[in-house]
Amino acid sequence: MSTKNNIVVTNSKIYLILLLFVFSFSIVVNLLNIDTMQNSADRYGNELVHNSTIWSVDNPWYVTQIKNYLNGDGFTINPEDPIMSMRRTPGYPLFYGAHYALFGEEIAHKIIPYTQSIIFALSAVAFGIAVSLITNNAIMGYIMTLVYGTSLFFVGYLFYTVTESLHPELVVFSLFYATKFFYSKERYSSKYVVLAAVFCAMATFTRPVDGVLLIALILSILVSNRLDFPKRLQSIFIVFSIFVVISTPWIIHNYNKIGEFVFLEKYYQSGSFGGFGAKHEALGGWLKSWGHAPPANGLSLHNKISSDLDTDNRYSTIENFVDKVVPKYAYVGYSKDELFSALVMYQDCISIRLKKYDGRTNLKKGREMWGRSIQPIDLMKTKWGEQPLECESKVSSKFYNFEEKIKHGDPFRYYILAPIFVRAPQYVFHSYTQSMAFLNPKDKEFNNMQYIVKSFFYIINVMLWFFSVAYLFLKRAWFEKLFLGSFFIISFIFLIYFIHVETRYMLAVYPFMYLMSAITLKTLWEHSKKIWR
Repeated sequence: MSTKNNIVVTNSKIYLILLLFVFSFSIVVNLLNIDTMQNSADRYGNELVHNSTIWSVDNPWYVTQIKNYLNGDGFTINPEDPIMSMRRTPGYPLFYGAHYALFGEEIAHKIIPYTQSIIFALSAVAFGIAVSLITNNAIMGYIMTLVYGTSLFFVGYLFYTVTESLHPELVVFSLFYATKFFYSKERYSSKYVVLAAVFCAMATFTRPVDGVLLIALILSILVSNRLDFPKRLQSIFIVFSIFVVISTPWIIHNYNKIGEFVFLEKYYQSGSFGGFGAKHEALGGWLKSWGHAPPANGLSLHNKISSDLDTDNRYSTIENFVDKVVPKYAYVGYSKDELFSALVMYQDCISIRLKKYDGRTNLKKGREMWGRSIQPIDLMKTKWGEQPLECESKVSSKFYNFEEKIKHGDPFRYYILAPIFVRAPQYVFHSYTQSMAFLNPKDKEFNNMQYIVKSFFYIINVMLWFFSVAYLFLKRAWFEKLFLGSFFIISFIFLIYFIHVETRYMLAVYPFMYLMSAITLKTLWEHSKKIWR
């Protein structure tokens, strides 16, 4: 390691070796995972697509648009419903679509894991260089490339065809060029802020929550006293301009479909009964308001209530939930009988929808697209422009009313206890290895190796949180703390307050946490050396 003009100089040969190692590690681990699933389907399930990528319930959201487009039905998940053309942002569908258009479906699924692994290995190197620039320590960069590149948090998703396999890497590339802008020997070069903004926009249009990165980037530029004011304005203008240029075609596409300005995606529509409909959102909001166990999005309860329709005791789930699951403190301004009545109304409304839209259900076609677990009720989405059923509006109002009563009657639980002490710990105390099938057998019978690996990454995760929070109290340049810290804090607040808990939603934040932890550890090391001296 050496420095020149206070800028760290790194060895490209070492990074090439690390690049090859991270790529090889990613492939070996995931091939082991695939082999385990193939040979032990009873314990792990053989949910593979062309024996190459791992199937997930989110697959159809990202792999159907290009098929429909090439068939002349437009860039949409479902040609029959205009809202499905903007249900997901176009980033990953275009990435998958490029492989599909060039190679066809089967070969695309065989190639994509390796494409994603190459991109990940490149991002690991970019991350290491960013670390070396910020810490002014080449060795720290090499170490963090290795640590980051072997993290199962990221590696575990590389053989999936979902956004988690791509958007963290795009965030890292944006982080890399932002770091070059502030710390490299070519610091404050416009080309770096352009590239940082481009990758930030790409990440956002792959996973909308990554848009927080735009805020972090602008804040860091705005407060940087190393830049004169005209340069700050110029850089911020560049960032905004790039976002406008990249987003405009998508906004026009959405407006042409439904006559509304939709910047990223249309999350739900009022008439959709299952996931992401107003009733589901209202139920999930009420569950979160008093601190129901995560993910607390209402889907599990919805499915159980739906499955009781054809049983001898159709109210069994409702009775058990009201009597044994909902705690006494959740009843704020409404009674147990009122809750029971609202849930019965919810269930009755499912029956009404089943009868009204029975002819709309094509279960065979639905399961071909969405997987074998799909149920008829899940296929009965109200199409764009259709009004929700009267009972659905009443159900939504009921649960929104319950949530409002908790918000005003017990604000401490609503704003503090539920998000901070129930939802937040789910992100902190977790191994983040759920993507690796060979570590998570369906029968829940774990061997010693699985316990050791999961425990190791559990400890790593807790340490990352500890050192990331510690970073916020270090004496660092304000532009750096705003860039790293604001993305970390704003993303986390957004996740615990506005989104149901799924640990994978934190993936884009982890590169920042690894970087903040590296800075914290280096600072502690330097302080410890001074003490010993």
